[in-house]
Order: sequence, then structure tokens, then C-alpha cells
Amino acid sequence: MVTRQWSSRHAFVFGPFQLETSERILLRDGEEVPLTPKLFDTLLVLVESNGRILEKDELLQKVWPDTIVEEGTLTKTISMLRKILGGEEGTQAYIETLPKRGYRFVAEVREVLNAPPELSLNPYSETREALETPVEHASPQQSTAGNADSLSLPHPWQTMLSHRWAWLVVLLLIGLAITAYYLRLKQAQPPPIFKSIAVLPFKPLVADRHDESLEMGMADTLIRRLSNLQGITVRPISTVRKYSALEQDPVEAGREMSVDAVLDGNIQRSGDRIRITVRLLSVKDGQQIWADQYDQKMTDIFSIQDSISTRAAALLALKLSGTERELLTRRYTDNTEAYQAYLKGRYYTSKFTREGFKQGIEYLNQAIAIDPNYALAYEGLAYYYYSASDWLIPPKEALPKLKVAANKALQLDNTLATAHVWLAVTYYVSDRDPLAAETEYKRAIELNPTDVTLHEAYGLYLMMMERFDQAIAETRRARELEPLSPEANTVFGMSFYYDRQSDQAIEQLRFTNEIEPNYWLAYYHLGRAFMRKGQLAEAIAAFKKARLIDDRNAQVLSALGCAYAVAGDKAEAQKALDELSEQAKQVYVSPFSIAMIHFALGDKDQGFTWLEKAYEDRSQHLFWLKVDPELDPLRSDPRFTDLLKRLNLLQ
Repeated sequence: MVTRQWSSRHAFVFGPFQLETSERILLRDGEEVPLTPKLFDTLLVLVESNGRILEKDELLQKVWPDTIVEEGTLTKTISMLRKILGGEEGTQAYIETLPKRGYRFVAEVREVLNAPPELSLNPYSETREALETPVEHASPQQSTAGNADSLSLPHPWQTMLSHRWAWLVVLLLIGLAITAYYLRLKQAQPPPIFKSIAVLPFKPLVADRHDESLEMGMADTLIRRLSNLQGITVRPISTVRKYSALEQDPVEAGREMSVDAVLDGNIQRSGDRIRITVRLLSVKDGQQIWADQYDQKMTDIFSIQDSISTRAAALLALKLSGTERELLTRRYTDNTEAYQAYLKGRYYTSKFTREGFKQGIEYLNQAIAIDPNYALAYEGLAYYYYSASDWLIPPKEALPKLKVAANKALQLDNTLATAHVWLAVTYYVSDRDPLAAETEYKRAIELNPTDVTLHEAYGLYLMMMERFDQAIAETRRARELEPLSPEANTVFGMSFYYDRQSDQAIEQLRFTNEIEPNYWLAYYHLGRAFMRKGQLAEAIAAFKKARLIDDRNAQVLSALGCAYAVAGDKAEAQKALDELSEQAKQVYVSPFSIAMIHFALGDKDQGFTWLEKAYEDRSQHLFWLKVDPELDPLRSDPRFTDLLKRLNLLQ
């Protein structure tokens, strides 16, 4: 292979490669890589359009402008380029495939204007010797003039003076070239100022080698780090999760989420090595602000995350405090095995299925066994017990474990905002101490005021405390932070429902259904709002939609049974009650769900019997008794008042 000196005036640099446009060659570390003309043309078009999607038709037109070429030729050309660039066949380290659309060059590219070598400053170079005109070759006239001008100076001085203007020109040209380069670089990458960003789930470099926990976990880690910065709003993992498709256009996703910038990347693990490509895109114009790639050992994943986080923060033009700089690169473990177990634990629990929770808790406990000081793993464990309580396991079993896990997480790191929220739940439900609970909610929001989850949780607490004006304001803030979050929009609708503003609740929950048609909780609360207005047919339809999404959800089945009972269809209501009883033989079913159908059927005695069982289980559902419109017919019953007193809900 021939080693070449970089001599072109115009070149593109990416990774170890130099693409010289004037000489039409590709160099790798100074060595020429053979390319056919069409391979060179294809690569040049891709590199010049770096970061932009090139539709297949556009690429064919630019590379084969006057020739009819089949799409298979383009596919083969791209495959050959990938092999030449050193990636495994099918990888997208340099060239990304957008299925059914086209291709995009994703590596970081620098465009360089280079001074030609003949302007070398080396006084002993052949170039300077070629520029000099020896005295013996000059004409007689030239010699006479030269002698007169030189004032008979020695030959070396004469030579230097005769070429001093040439040197000044050389220096001036080099100065202009350097100035032009930096001005071009500055113009190409102006310091952007963004107020919001979304970190999308990372995609696999090889399409059929998915590792969803690693792909989602990488995004989650970067989201957590960037969320510690006060100057920018970061979309949470719950919002970006749906943008994980391979063909997802990142800029379009950013527009849907109403953010200024998107961080998009690919990740692939192979043995003990990990390869990552990442890029930061402006949503306004689709321009690539920055891109980089990493090919390192798996044990270096934390340093890669440090690099990406700090680089992204710098490019977002954020001025960081000392504390923010520390939080930006904070590692909760240095053990990659524990980290991978944690990622799997959070990935499976986020599925919110019985099977997912079972796998999730196993991985979280595994992470803790590997690293007993892993604060995030304890926080994840607290989330598991919070979510599984009153659903998969009895609250009286879940809540003590929730409290231990949350306290341990905060003992290791008191700045974990969500751990304060999970601890607040135990203060309210287990200890019946609403003041201690509110202190934790406020502390959480103080630590991370842009985390939508914290505002949602505090809003729910305010609803239970009958502070509806504050609850509506808090949940509206959550929706402002995440306009398209189904969770935030649902909780906002709930605040109207409990404040007995049924029309506003219906309007808001219908909007939630529009932005996320597969979110059961929105249909569930929509059905309840319809029930309160006496629109029973609409209520039943909403509950049925919720069941189509999650047919094993006892809470939804209970609501459907209640709607049938109120509508006078006692046979269907009894059928729902029987189904719940059968479920309870296999898995945990909250006694509260069974109690509600008995009340709807007019059997108060059985209803209160099951409420007592819910009280013994320390059910979280009971803390809605004071404000739930559905329970208004029971408020005059002494048994209901007694239960409120025991729950410390009459203060």
C-alpha cells in the first residue's frame, strides 16, 4: 500500500480517515486506500451531507446522474464502503441505514482547508531551492540590476533579501488559510443555546443484535446525568421510550417532543468490547452539532458516559456550577457487572407487567449483591416495591421493604430525588404522617425541579389532602414540563376528577387518549369521569378499552363491574366479581377492588367487610376515601367515618 503525504487543499477527516477531494483518494493513517471512482463519489456525497438523511433516489441521482441504476447497485456499494471503512458487515458505525428511506453518514466529520506543500517554511526544503533563481542563470541585465540593488552584499545576504517578499507572501497566504479555516469552523459550529433536550433510546449497530436493556439503559443514564443541570429541561425516559424504532427519525422525534436538541446514538456490545456512536442534532434545522464514536472495552463504559455528558453540556452552552459538574459525571458504581444487572432490572420493571417485575427484582437484587453500596440499585428496588404494592404483593409486605430500600438509597446519596418520593409514600401510608410526607415531596422537587415524576407524585398527594387548587397547579406544571407525557396528562385529568370538575376531566383525558392510545390508566379515569356524569355507556366503553390494553388488571375489572352494576346489569357485575375472586386464588388482588363492586351492587355489609381487609393490608387505595366522588353515597355511614378516623384522614 502506498503511503501518501496529505497534499490536497480541501479534505474531510473522520476517524482515522482523510478524504482528499482534489486528488480523489482516501487515506487511512497516511496510507492510501484503493477506491473505484463510484465508491469515492458515493462516499464523498455521504460525507458532504454528514448528519442529513440522503434519500435513495437523491443518492442515485448524484452518483449516477446520467445512468439508470438499480437500487441493488447502491446497496452493494454501501456494503463495500462499510467493509472498506473497517466495520463489520451490517454495522452502521459510519453509514446509517434508514429502512425504506436512504442513508446517513453519522461519524464526526471535520472539513479542512489545507495549505499546499510547495509553500513550506523549511529553508532547507527542495521547494525553497526550486523557488530560488541562481545568479549564474540570470541574464546579464538581471545580473547588473541585481548587483546594483544588492550593494555588493555577500551572496547569502543577497539571496535572502531577493526572496524576502516571497517569504512575506508565503507567510501571508498561510495566515489567511489558517484564519479562513477557523472562521469556517466557527461558522459551521456556532455555540448553540438550547433550553430542552431529549436523549433517545440508543439503537443497535447491527439490526438483528438488539440488547434493549443496554440501549435503553444508556439513554436513561445520560438522562439522569443531564437532568441534574439547572439550565435545561431533559425529557424523562418514560417520554422517550416510544422512540426506540430503528427507522425513527431523531429530528422528527424531537419536534414531537417540542425540544430544541436531540442526542441520538448507536451501541453494540461484542464480547468484552463496546462500540458507541453518538451525535447531537438541532431540531430547528436538523443540523448535526457534534458527533463522536468510541470503540473501547466494556469496562470503559463509564468514562464514555463521562465524555458524552460533559461534551453535550458544553455544546448546549450551559454554565455549570461546581456541584453540577460533579453530578454530571457521578458514577454510582465502578463495577460494570453491577451496572448491567441494574440496567436489566430497571428495563424489566419499566415494562410494568407481572413477568417484568419478577425479572426486574431479581436483577436489582443481583446488582446489590455485587455492589452493596450501589445507591441507584436501592432506589430501583424502592420503585419496585412502590409499584408492586397493592398490585402484585400486599402493601403490608411491600411498604416496609420500600422504606428500607429508600432509606438505604438516601443514606448512600441524599440527592436522589425520586428516593425522597418513595420514602414520602411510606410516611403517608404506613406512618400516617402527612407532614413528614410533604417535607419529602418538597425536598425532591427542590433537588430536581424539572423532573415531571416528582410534580406528578406531589400533585397526587395534594389531591388526597383535598388541596385541589394546588393539585391542579402542580399537575399542570408536570404537563408543561412534558406536554406529550401520557402519565403527566392523566394525572392532570385526575386533579379535575377529584375536584368534581367532570367535564374538564373528560376533556383532558380524551386528549391523553389521542396522544397515547395504548395507556390504560387514561381510559380507566375517563370511564370514572363518565360514571360520575351518569354517562354509563361511555364509561363501560372506556373501561373495555382499558381491558383490551391490560386484561389482567384487577383495578380496571373492578371499575367495569361497578359500571355494570350502576347500569342495572347485575349479571355482568357479578361476572366481574367472580372473575376477581378467581384471580385472587392465583395472584394478589386488592380487597379494595372487590369491596367496590359489592358497594355498587348495593351490598354495603360485604363492601365494608372487604374494606376492613384492605385496611389490614394497609392498602394505598384507602387514602382516596376522603376525596373519591364514587364513595359519596357512603359518607353518612358511621362505619365509613370510623375508617376515616383510623386512617387519620379527618384532620
